Amino acid sequence: RNLGSLAYHLTALGRNALCASLAHYHKIYDVAAGVCLCIEAGCEARYLDGEPWTADVSAGKAPQPLMVAPPQVMKVLLEHLSMRETPWRRGPAILADEE
Repeated sequence: RNLGSLAYHLTALGRNALCASLAHYHKIYDVAAGVCLCIEAGCEARYLDGEPWTADVSAGKAPQPLMVAPPQVMKVLLEHLSMRETPWRRGPAILADEE
């Protein structure tokens, strides 16, 4: 569910009101403070391809979706989510494995 603000999503995740946050087409100023709060609360921040999030101030919008979650939830997200082309949408979409 999108609550309208990535900063709010990350703040809610940091206080355990959400189990994970997924952001696509974000910029550093959208996520930097919230990711720091979440990491201090014990969460991990990774891109959908599994690479750790880094605060790169010279980058534009991140090409990969950003996932922030506690370690046990992150493991499940990395196992079951991927970017794939879809016939009903232009460009790739984030899809869960079909199981």
